[in-house]
Amino acid sequence: MTDENVTVAPFSTSAVFVGDDVSGLVSSQGDAQAMRFNMGLLEVAGSGIEASVSGILTFPRPGESAVLLRSSAYLPKKGDVVVGVVEKSFGMNYIVGVNAGCRAVLPALAFSGATKRNRPNLKPGTVVYARVVLCVDNTEVVLSCVDDTGMKKDWVTGESLYGELKGGYAFSCSRSMARRLMEPNCPILKEVAKYAAFEIVVGVNGNVWVQADTPETMFCIETVIKRCEAMM
Repeated sequence: MTDENVTVAPFSTSAVFVGDDVSGLVSSQGDAQAMRFNMGLLEVAGSGIEASVSGILTFPRPGESAVLLRSSAYLPKKGDVVVGVVEKSFGMNYIVGVNAGCRAVLPALAFSGATKRNRPNLKPGTVVYARVVLCVDNTEVVLSCVDDTGMKKDWVTGESLYGELKGGYAFSCSRSMARRLMEPNCPILKEVAKYAAFEIVVGVNGNVWVQADTPETMFCIETVIKRCEAMM
């Protein structure tokens, strides 16, 4: 039973996306200036309050609010290797989609051997293999395609470990399946290799890129992976 002298505020939730102005939603729950914000909300000078990640805006306790990431969202960590898709460019940076609730930035000079006069020109839709070098409170992710393995292959040679994945076909799977595919002796990929020659790059964020002789072979590889995933 609830004590009659205690007022219980109704539990409220709203779906929000990166960049959404949530000032009105926050103000509806009380004095925004006195409210304490948790992960995912930013106070922007002159603009109010914005969501810095996609998820569910909740008000679990009076005077407090939070954005909880969707369970399907990838949570970036420094050192992760990811497969992403270039969404747009601005200045000397690219915005890359990595299945996370926050944006990922890939500097144009973050490629082995890149200079201001000689750097990749990535178009929207370009698939890249990169690593997470900075992650600030799950609100800003910085990627790099600079090779950290000691190979020192410039991006222009096409031999660098990270960088643009040309041609091929990209699709998504669960992160648990991605981890299985990244195992050194993945039985799924060993079985597929008996029937077709292919290249595959897998990111911990659940994106997969595959290259084979024909589109039909690439689609078949995706089908095999998806069916194995459904059996997990």
